[in-house]
Amino acid sequence: MQTPALQREIAANVAAAGVVVVALPQTNLFLQVRGAGCPASRGLTALRALLDAKATLAAGADNVRDPFNPLGRSDPLETASLLVMAGHLTPQEAWEAVSTGARRAMGLPAVVLEPGAPAEILCIRGSSLVDAIARASEDRIVIHAGRCVSRTRVTGELMPLLTLAAPR
Repeated sequence: MQTPALQREIAANVAAAGVVVVALPQTNLFLQVRGAGCPASRGLTALRALLDAKATLAAGADNVRDPFNPLGRSDPLETASLLVMAGHLTPQEAWEAVSTGARRAMGLPAVVLEPGAPAEILCIRGSSLVDAIARASEDRIVIHAGRCVSRTRVTGELMPLLTLAAPR
């Protein structure tokens, strides 16, 4: 926990040095200040200060159903949602962190949508970015280097969890 002034100073130094910061909200929120016994701050880095300083902010999920995070999923939509809800980013900022920022962190070139460019696309259901993040539909198509590498379609059935016996 640092003062806003110190957060801004550190964020400016981070940006000037070209350091990429990767936020991992699923595990950070699960692990930070566990057992503190009092209201605790959220276990995320100073996201706003980093963005305001023009530092590269990436986000992802580092623990997947392990002792550090029993519910973790490698889902960029869930990560983006957590950045909005707990980190107070806009949906656009959150999506940039899990997409463009993540590519920068890995040293990958920016994705451009133009003829001749390699297609790197995640297709999801949603009428807007906000709707797509909020719904986090499991129906997805992943296109990598111009070819479909994954297509997921989920169907659901409502099944009764408890059947009550008819009165006699």
